[in-house]
Amino acid sequence: KGELSQHPPEVRNFMASPFKELHSRLAQLTWQAEQVAKGDFSQRVDFMGDFSVAFNAMVVALEAKERALNETIQRLGEEEQRYRLLFEEEQDAVAIYDIGSGHFFNVNRTAIERYGYTQEQFLSLSLPDLFRGRALEMPRMWEEAHPGEPRLFELENWRKDGSSFPVEISVGAFSYGGKSFVCLIIRDITERKRTDR
Repeated sequence: KGELSQHPPEVRNFMASPFKELHSRLAQLTWQAEQVAKGDFSQRVDFMGDFSVAFNAMVVALEAKERALNETIQRLGEEEQRYRLLFEEEQDAVAIYDIGSGHFFNVNRTAIERYGYTQEQFLSLSLPDLFRGRALEMPRMWEEAHPGEPRLFELENWRKDGSSFPVEISVGAFSYGGKSFVCLIIRDITERKRTDR
């Protein structure tokens, strides 16, 4: 029945010798399969003919796939670190807006400092919180923006304390994981406006 926890026949039962040998080999194979499941790809089987060949080939393939997966994870980790460094150290405010939810998905440190909200507060905001009445124009802005061709707009933005300041916004739309997002790079142009005047 495949219940390997059962005790095999006693030693003096010579008629059961083939079953005892089979029991021993299946128990060994079960242990080796458990070791492979734990990540020990050094296990090899050499006592079961064609099955040994198939088992060993499976272990080699699993080892190769795990190695490739680990390399991919490492590469993605390095890319994520570079992305986070660029994202967080950007001098302009960067806000990722989730079109589906109607709220911000992520913002960088500059955005938090410039607008006066905490990270948690910012992610609960919607467009009217920053753009007031001009928020209705935003969908048109990103509908006109094509991947790789961000559009520039000048607007007024509002901070948490109710004060406003002029900004230049670069809008770029993109999709990820079946969802639609907009990347807003927001530059404070207060000094430029003052210089122009």
